[in-house]
Amino acid sequence: MKTTISFCLVLTLACIFMARISQAAPNCNKNDVHVDPSTCQYGMARDWCRRMVCAKGPGDVCGGRWMQRGTCSTGLYCNCSRCTGCSPLGGCFEAQFC
Repeated sequence: MKTTISFCLVLTLACIFMARISQAAPNCNKNDVHVDPSTCQYGMARDWCRRMVCAKGPGDVCGGRWMQRGTCSTGLYCNCSRCTGCSPLGGCFEAQFC
């Protein structure tokens, strides 16, 4: 009986531990990938790891728990996982419903 309870306790703790690891912030790779700013239509933005990446434009997919889907450019904000608003570089997008 004690063995069964101990096994269940260890199994439960292992499951909780694995669930916590899967929810942790992503590791930031020390090897930065250089992005050529001239290839970014909507400019540059910083990702979760503070690296410079191409910013997302109106209607582009964005956000995520750790911004893994991207960061919106200037003048836009992430709403319903889409960059919403008007970009000074042109183009607008308004999310109707989430």
